[in-house]
Amino acid sequence: MESHQTYLVDETEHRFARLLEAIQEREGDMLAAIQRSEVGEELDRAGGLPQGKRLAQQDAQDYLRRYEAAVVNRMRVLLPDMSPGEWLWYLRRVPSSFTAGSVLSTSGYVGALAEMMSGTMGSHPSKVIGRHASGYALPVTTAAARRVAALVSFSRLIAYAHSMARWCGKGASIKWRPDGWPYTVDNREIRPFVELYDQRMSLDSGNLLSGLGTALPPLSRRQILGPRGTQMLMFGRTTQPDSLSLPHPENQHDVVIPRRYWPLGLPLDHILDLVENLDFSTGRRDDGLLGVNLLLTQTASDIFRSSDRAAFDILQRGYSIMSKETLLAELEETLAVMLTSVDAARLPFLLPPSGEQALQALLDWRGSSFPLFPSSPVRELADAVILDVVGASESLRRLLTYSSADGKIANVRGQHFERKLQELIDDTPAKPTGVARSLIRRKIKRAGNAFTDIDAVAYRDGTLLLVDAKSKRYDDNYETGSWQAVKNLRDALEKDAAKWQQQVTAMVDENLVDELSSYSAVKGVVCTPFVPYLMSADALDFVVDGLRAVVSGGELESWCRRGQ
Repeated sequence: MESHQTYLVDETEHRFARLLEAIQEREGDMLAAIQRSEVGEELDRAGGLPQGKRLAQQDAQDYLRRYEAAVVNRMRVLLPDMSPGEWLWYLRRVPSSFTAGSVLSTSGYVGALAEMMSGTMGSHPSKVIGRHASGYALPVTTAAARRVAALVSFSRLIAYAHSMARWCGKGASIKWRPDGWPYTVDNREIRPFVELYDQRMSLDSGNLLSGLGTALPPLSRRQILGPRGTQMLMFGRTTQPDSLSLPHPENQHDVVIPRRYWPLGLPLDHILDLVENLDFSTGRRDDGLLGVNLLLTQTASDIFRSSDRAAFDILQRGYSIMSKETLLAELEETLAVMLTSVDAARLPFLLPPSGEQALQALLDWRGSSFPLFPSSPVRELADAVILDVVGASESLRRLLTYSSADGKIANVRGQHFERKLQELIDDTPAKPTGVARSLIRRKIKRAGNAFTDIDAVAYRDGTLLLVDAKSKRYDDNYETGSWQAVKNLRDALEKDAAKWQQQVTAMVDENLVDELSSYSAVKGVVCTPFVPYLMSADALDFVVDGLRAVVSGGELESWCRRGQ
């Protein structure tokens, strides 16, 4: 019998997309021009444009922060009032094409900025017009679409200022037009390297633990679908959304839905040795948010596993809608499980004493735009709440960071990254076997003296790949384009790349490792937890097809899985 698949069509999303497209076509350019003019007037009121012909490094960063503040001030004045829950409901129905830019990562960044800003605006209660098989429904009107279009347009201005700041961190200067609109100069030499970096960032699978300088282990289907408390899940946006067939929660008939979000595992018991030295005492991070965030993330994981309705919504929208009482009960149940299953003495933070206090902390949560830190992952929507699972995951990623790369914790972190990197490789067709496996974490000597060590190994298509793992951290300074932070990391990795290529060549040519003679092609790469900005040929040249001398863990995994 021929089988048929039913594709689930969300008519509200399609109508909303058509309204946004029509507004963009008729009013988009005019809206952007008006907003830029408004921002220019705001800059004048705040003290005018800076003196001089151009700005670089810290002076440029300071001006760009002033520009962003002017955008935010005009946005708060001009945008109509809607509750944070309403904003999120609409924003998660905005097509990626509406927020797209010159590089693939623009869409996700503009969308994330719009969501963060929407969480800081609006106070009047939202009004839900109905509930049906697809969940809560808000009015899909031209007025609502205009509000969202205006918010996205303002968010583009902020994203542009952030982009300029990152250009300055890589060596460019800025000038500005009479309305204050900034643009880069002195960028001809670095442009190809910035464009390559943007391209690599947009294609990278991402790493939710880059702030800790390590990587997530592979996650099995059993762990995703396991019982309550078995595994904490962090949800990220898929770089290439696809379709997924699963039973509809209302009638259990198989339907095909768009899969825009997907879980990654965060085994809390595996990283306790890392988080003992966490520093979350900077600014917004000194108020117990880490414990609250971990509790919410585990709660969201359990809800995803236990509720077909929630899983159905999270895979499509990245959130689940429920009553406040339901969320409170889930928080209490998960808190009880965590207190009995995790050694609380090893936690460097305090779990909230009750689900009620956790919920209040979540409702009071505030985000920031630069570095981007999401607004509250719990937003009120009429008599319900939206549990933003993707926002909770992203804020947890931002909270999991170290204050320093020095000392004992650097060694602990480095060893952890080496182990997890090999686990990622071993979950792919490039898993080494036999002689190759004996090389993992092998210490190499030269003339009787310590020479180097091999952190991880992969093998595929006739090539033995020797990996030098560098546990670098993606911190706030790097996120915001600090010139010194970007330069220091670039200099260090470019030296590491040149040194590792020399060491791999020596291991082969001088027969320092007998087992390498068994392989016709032996290559080496330096691997970091995230895509770094680089300029030297030593770091950017391809050592094998599709793999550069310095790669991220995501890029290495993609190479290992190629053709799978």
